[in-house]
Amino acid sequence: MNLTLSLERKWYDMSTREIEPKTEDYRAITPYWCKRILEKNEGTVFVIWELLIKELSNSYNVYTKYEEPNECVSYFGLKFKTFTTTTITLGYPAKDDWTRKSMFENLGIEIGYGKPEWGAPENELVFIIKHGRRLK
Repeated sequence: MNLTLSLERKWYDMSTREIEPKTEDYRAITPYWCKRILEKNEGTVFVIWELLIKELSNSYNVYTKYEEPNECVSYFGLKFKTFTTTTITLGYPAKDDWTRKSMFENLGIEIGYGKPEWGAPENELVFIIKHGRRLK
């Protein structure tokens, strides 16, 4: 299964450069992204999102209760969909316009703090989508 991410030029160019490319992209933990990248289970996506956000943003540090944020996801019986590839696009190109698209191996998704220099908001937990080698 393929995950498609639309990027602004700055992040697209960083991801597609040959030397030291950006190897991950970030998405906010919202109902929209929960629905796109988490497996469905009992209950609605909104409930999943509410529980996840509530637990991750609790007044105490998430690390006091769980080894890491991804353990929190497991705690609620959630798991990420399995994507084999990630296609990044420069904006919203036509379906067959590969001059503005690149495809990478998908190395998985996790929750964590991304790198601000690669577009992650500072001190905010996000979905981290990891890219492997370029395929196209």
